Parts: sequence; structure tokens; C-alpha cells
Amino acid sequence: MNEQETLICEGDVCEVRPAEPQQLKPMNLKPSPTLNIQIVSDWVCPFCPIGEANLQKGLDLLRQSGTWNGEATVEMLPFQLNPEIPMEGTDHVEHLSKKFGSKARMEQMQDMITEKAKEAGWEYRFDRVTVAPNTIHAHRLARFAQEKGKQPEITQLLFKAYFTEGKNLSDLKLLTEIGVQAGLDREEVSAYLHSDQDVQDIRVFDQHIKRQGVQGVPFFIISERYIPLFQNAC
Repeated sequence: MNEQETLICEGDVCEVRPAEPQQLKPMNLKPSPTLNIQIVSDWVCPFCPIGEANLQKGLDLLRQSGTWNGEATVEMLPFQLNPEIPMEGTDHVEHLSKKFGSKARMEQMQDMITEKAKEAGWEYRFDRVTVAPNTIHAHRLARFAQEKGKQPEITQLLFKAYFTEGKNLSDLKLLTEIGVQAGLDREEVSAYLHSDQDVQDIRVFDQHIKRQGVQGVPFFIISERYIPLFQNAC
């Protein structure tokens, strides 16, 4: 795949297609000592933990090969796949069966994704998931954690809570506990989550990034260059 092409994944089919003109901002072939990496993602997109894990493996390989020995900062940016879902969430099986056309098709997709996740080091347990959540509060927690220097911990805990443990990411009590596990102050994180702080900012950013042409996640922005690998995976 060259810089004039992009990998597009739709469902379980991936193919290389010509990149759109506005996407053609190739990375410098000599990475700078510090890479500022932003991952546009949603906490319920199964390809996002896979993409984040593969990114970390790629950085490790660059270091091991001696190609690059710098530092990387990673920030998760919000994207809502299903902003219309009620704040308390909705039935997981019903939601995805409707999205994929049938329960059988949903299960087929989940089996395929589970195998991809295993290759990336994740254990997915879709059988434990009962609620398809509205992820606005999970995105707020990630933003709050970023300000406190705890977003890397929150990222792993949120993905694990949903994809491995089947927890409801709409639940503010759960999100508070995740914050505490990451090292955040219980009273601070609880007060923040029970307020409306950053709700509008995240919704505005979500709309903005979609207007910029990001219609699927994970989507990588590396040192201010858009890298559309696995665009439309979710």
C-alpha cells in the first residue's frame, strides 16, 4: 500500500482503495524524536482497542529495530458511533442485530472480531455485554483523566470493562470506580461525572471531526497528519 492508497474495512471485508485528495498528508519517513499521536475512537468500537494495541506494538518494533528511539504521547479523542442511543443505554443484542441486519450476522461479525482481538492481545467476551451504552460520559471521563495525566490507564480500563467484562459504560457509578482504579480522586471524579461539564464540548468536537471527513474509527492523527488506516472499521 503506497501513500496514494488507504486501507478501508467495512464489516469483515478490507480492501485497498485510492485515498481522497484531502487525506494525502504522508508521514515523514524519518520519525521525529517525539511523536504526538491522537486516536479518534469510540469506547464501543471493537476495532479501537485492536488499533491502539497494534500501534503500541508498531512503536515497540521501531524501537527494537533501531529505526526510531523517541518518545510517543498518545491521546484518545472522542467520536460517537451512536449518539442517538438513550443516556441509560439500550439492549445490546437488539441494537446490533438491527445494525447488521440479523442476530446471525451480528454473531458472525463478533466471532471474526474476537479472533482479531486475540491476535492483538485482547480477550473479547461479547456474550457478557447486555447494554449498548451512550458513550458520552465515558468520553468525559477520558477527557478528565487526560487533564490529570491518567488517560492511558483509563483507556485500558474502559476497553476492558466493556469488551472483556461486559460492563455498562452508561453507568456513572461504574465510571467513577474506573476513575478510582486509574488513580483519580473519588470525590473529584464523581462530582465531575454528575455535572454537565464538557458534555457540549465533546458533542461539538464529535460533530466537527465528522465534518472533517472522519466517518469511521479508529482514526489516527500522528504529528498533525491524518493517517486513515482502517478508516470505517466501525
